[in-house]
Amino acid sequence: MNERSSKRRNDLLRLLAIAAFFAALMVLLGHPGFREKVFDIERVRGGVQSGGWRAHTAFLATAAVGVAVGVPRLWICAVAGSLYGALLGTAFAQAASLIGAAIGFGAGRWLLQGPASRLLPARLVKWRDRFQANAFYWVLCLRLIPISNAGATNIFCGAMRVPFSPYLAATFLGQMPYAIGFALMGSSAAKENSVQFLAGLAVLALIFGAGKILAQLRGGEVKPPQP
Repeated sequence: MNERSSKRRNDLLRLLAIAAFFAALMVLLGHPGFREKVFDIERVRGGVQSGGWRAHTAFLATAAVGVAVGVPRLWICAVAGSLYGALLGTAFAQAASLIGAAIGFGAGRWLLQGPASRLLPARLVKWRDRFQANAFYWVLCLRLIPISNAGATNIFCGAMRVPFSPYLAATFLGQMPYAIGFALMGSSAAKENSVQFLAGLAVLALIFGAGKILAQLRGGEVKPPQP
């Protein structure tokens, strides 16, 4: 077996191992017993309130790792809001999202940059280059899509060698509306506050209009690449 074939085999094995990891994670998150323990808000709130700064740090670290491995970011925002209220919940959710995004980006670059470069078909190279050149615009669009998988986006951007600064800036801006909206709604559920619930719905409604606004931007650095 020549060196090229050996690298290709190792690349495929690495991809299969990563796919198996995320498949196992999905099974674990879907297990009722695990979900009951992890998402028992009353139990978690009691532990956070009585644990001081160590509990807050532990929650932030757990949430960040959760974002990195693909736990839906909207869950993280809602849980943070229910635990800390709208203001602090937004701050914790945003911090966890940024840290998790950086972890996932680093993992994608470390584990998949080589395989992606070697396995990417030649006809897709130009699209990768355009994605890199317009990274801020495209990452922002991905962050503003509510059904997009944050973990997959993090790893994909790292593997595609997207510049880190525009990636992180777009993540910060694109995640902020969701952090505010779902933290408000999580807080409203915990406090039974209808005003916060309506405010959260208003923020989410604004998000859905952001895509149309982005689509109309055609000048400057945010202009999307033409096929």
